[in-house]
Amino acid sequence: MLLEFMDLVDDIQQNKVAWSTLFHYLLFQAPDRLQLVLLVAFLVATLTTLGIMARRNEITAMKAGGISVYRVAVPITAMALAGSLLIFGLGEFFVPYTNRVARRDHDIIKGRPAQSVRQMEQRMLLGHEGRFYEVTGSRATPEVLYTVWVFDLDPQTWRLQECLFAAQARWSRYGGYWELDRGWRRTLAAAGTAAFHTFDSIKNRDIEPPKFFGQERGSGDTLSFTELSAHIHSLAAQGMDVVGLQVDLHSKLALPAVAVVMALIGIPFSFVVGRRGALYGVGIALLLAIFYWSCFEIFRALGVNGLLAPALAMWAPNILFAGAAVYLLLSLDT
Repeated sequence: MLLEFMDLVDDIQQNKVAWSTLFHYLLFQAPDRLQLVLLVAFLVATLTTLGIMARRNEITAMKAGGISVYRVAVPITAMALAGSLLIFGLGEFFVPYTNRVARRDHDIIKGRPAQSVRQMEQRMLLGHEGRFYEVTGSRATPEVLYTVWVFDLDPQTWRLQECLFAAQARWSRYGGYWELDRGWRRTLAAAGTAAFHTFDSIKNRDIEPPKFFGQERGSGDTLSFTELSAHIHSLAAQGMDVVGLQVDLHSKLALPAVAVVMALIGIPFSFVVGRRGALYGVGIALLLAIFYWSCFEIFRALGVNGLLAPALAMWAPNILFAGAAVYLLLSLDT
């Protein structure tokens, strides 16, 4: 958060935005960051707690009293499971709202108009030069848009000057223009007269590039699990590509489960930490967390690009790390 604060200071000064907007943005972004911190916290807590107990021979005393390492792992796993439910609850009922507020603040800080969502599958966006867009499409693939409406307004009088509609718009990456299919254009003159014509396919360079329609990370982090599921069904019914959103949907279940995986993998490593100290355990925890998130992002990219099924892409890191944790647990001297 400190690094992002320093990165946004120049935008605050350049766009003459109130400092309160920046602090408001960081405040409402904190719950999303808290989810990630909690996941690593379970690993750190497991390593340091069991590591200190092993260093003070408390684990040895438990074994002498007939308590196995597996029995010691039960309350840790139970607390991690409770933490997973807490993280899922945050992501389902609290974080989507705070992310939407933070997203609007970030647009203002960056000097962009704050975007709004009218319906889950339709978005109304304010562009440049008094132009409004209403489009249907996925932010993950902004090169293809559906039911595109473009409203040109006079910025002085707010009078509608032109209205453009296209059933579909495809971005030509090499030509740098939009190909609009099956639409019409109506131009309104000041005297009240209007010109209207239809078209089967035209090229248009006035509409904003795909980066404008895909400037947000996607709707996955601003919708709950149930909302995102309904959103995916709605877009799929229109024949749109929803692979990226399906990956986001499965991540809402797979990500909270990381707390249990981190606790499980921290148990066998804690006995090594016990001989080195708590700070050594924190270092091991950070290395394991970095390794896990690297695997998580790699599998996520495979899922988004359609190389793996969305469910497999999101659950594969958990399965691999949980399998490694179980193997290490079985190799312990209980």
